[in-house]
Amino acid sequence: MSNVEVDQNNVDENRLIIRRITQTLFGFLPRRDQENLILCELSDFHNIIVRPTGSGKSLIYQIAATLSDGCTLLISPLRSLIRDQLDIMNVAKINCIQWSSGRNALDNKSLRSVNEIILANVKVIITTPESIVRTAGVIPVLEHLCRIEYLKRIVFDEAHCLVTWGYTFRDKYIEAAQIIVQVCRNVPMSFYSATLSSAEIKSIINVAQLDTNSLKIYRVTCGSDSQEKAPPSGVKHYIEST
Repeated sequence: MSNVEVDQNNVDENRLIIRRITQTLFGFLPRRDQENLILCELSDFHNIIVRPTGSGKSLIYQIAATLSDGCTLLISPLRSLIRDQLDIMNVAKINCIQWSSGRNALDNKSLRSVNEIILANVKVIITTPESIVRTAGVIPVLEHLCRIEYLKRIVFDEAHCLVTWGYTFRDKYIEAAQIIVQVCRNVPMSFYSATLSSAEIKSIINVAQLDTNSLKIYRVTCGSDSQEKAPPSGVKHYIEST
């Protein structure tokens, strides 16, 4: 799909564009709350989005990526989730590619050059934390995409894994986040999860070195949920709903 012009100052017009694109790609209209989060994903804010499983989190970053004038890097911890995402986006005709782990960039046919990414109008690059760390050639491509401002957002899916697995058996998750912070410092980041406590949110803020002045946290809560719900100190934009 070609780029769609989004006017950041015209929210009502943007909502119409979001509805039209979602209807065209997926055959249904987004909910109002999804529209709000897509609009936020199209801004320059960092976002932490906590929503229940099955609430349509992936639609938010897929539509936002489609509407951007560049591409989104999606980091997912599980290959099964990546396969599901690729299948969904391929059916919807969202241009996406996968970066697979490999120590030799010449043998890694999934790692395309920046020119190829732009010419193919790639909207989503999906990969694992291990691929960011281990695959030769990934960092120069990321540096180039950031330098020409073509990489518009970095999304960590299942973000609770970053702070629960990253300090134990999945240390490459922390290492990947550190690389992203160093290489893509000016690119907005988003963290999606079905469950994050305030302590885990604080840990993500620290690991990703997020400026709390440029951070928005959206959390859907349930009355039976016993997790700590107070927003981390210093966070100015905290939105909670039921």
